[in-house]
Amino acid sequence: NGFGTYFAISLLAGLATILGLVLLIVPGIVLLVRWSSAFGHRLADGDRVTEALGASWRATGPHFWPILLALLLPAVIMLIGLAAYAFADFGLDPAQIASVVAGNGLLMAGSLLSTAVGMAVYSLTTRDNAGLQQVFE
Repeated sequence: NGFGTYFAISLLAGLATILGLVLLIVPGIVLLVRWSSAFGHRLADGDRVTEALGASWRATGPHFWPILLALLLPAVIMLIGLAAYAFADFGLDPAQIASVVAGNGLLMAGSLLSTAVGMAVYSLTTRDNAGLQQVFE
């Protein structure tokens, strides 16, 4: 259930976000921010995938800008990882192999950090923690 859920939300939200980024940058960013807490809704609350995306959309609405700022660090880490691929020649040279390994590591670190930010957003926006919700206000 955990892996299937993670895969389904990643696939659905990822494809929609990439489509939004390809068509225009702004829709992709909006989807990324508004669906950031979907994993928490599915895993902690037991919502179905589409329900989790909807609940995330409703919960993150009033806190768009602070969540966007929190997601900048994972995005920068991922962009640095992509840059490592851009400069790689994909040869068997040890420097090229190191570049690909570093790029892969940075992409995975950015993904993990993005998920952690999403879980924090879920925790701070949906739980009855009035003191903690002020972080996003």
